[in-house]
Amino acid sequence: MTNTDSGRQVLLTVAMGKRLLGDALAADPAILEAAKHHCLVVILGSTNAQVAAAIAAALSLPFSPKGFHRGLQRGNEQVSNPTPPQTADFIVKEGQRLEGKTIFDVVDTLGPDDIILKGANAIHLESRTAGILIASPVGGTIIPITSVAVGRRTRLIHPVGLEKRVERPISELARLANRSGQKGLRLMESCGDIYTELDAVRDLFSLHATLLAAGGVLGAEGSVLLQLSGSEENLCKAETYFRSIQDTPSFSL
Repeated sequence: MTNTDSGRQVLLTVAMGKRLLGDALAADPAILEAAKHHCLVVILGSTNAQVAAAIAAALSLPFSPKGFHRGLQRGNEQVSNPTPPQTADFIVKEGQRLEGKTIFDVVDTLGPDDIILKGANAIHLESRTAGILIASPVGGTIIPITSVAVGRRTRLIHPVGLEKRVERPISELARLANRSGQKGLRLMESCGDIYTELDAVRDLFSLHATLLAAGGVLGAEGSVLLQLSGSEENLCKAETYFRSIQDTPSFSL
């Protein structure tokens, strides 16, 4: 970024952020390489529903984002006739989707050429670390994922919205949540790489994005205001894109 760069501001709702993350990752050559020639695992999650949908479209594979979630943090809104949750992760091996499979079915086959995409519940931007909430007494999906990410160096990426940023380091929060005698969810610091809207703007448009402010009402709850800097040509491309996704509907069951 230089003093001669142009600038724009964009307000991203949570839904727009999820869409942006999906579109950016679906255009990532490393992601497509893993899906076409190795193994790509997209773990169930509300953000990953958009990620998997974008990747499936890029690969011309069938996929429905409805019900692609687990372990939701949700409010008190009553939902009539919700879509039954899906139970299988989105797994693509050598260009073909493995229907009905989860990370537990393939984890022992993964290696350094493969990629796992898993959402996160907390991010510390300064250290670029992610935290995963755990409800299961045996640790949930992050335990086998960590074993293969560390043991076999399988690449682990966390697509995660900026609305999940926290002030204190994840390791400090994990110690607080996991102390003996505590109640509620546990928290685990991940060894994976975070991927936020800031990274997506850089990768899709070659622009620098800075988080300016956050929040809003009437559908903008959890939104983030980003300052974009870069060439006028790239800013115009970004503006066109953001206009095209501004009506992205909020998550629904």
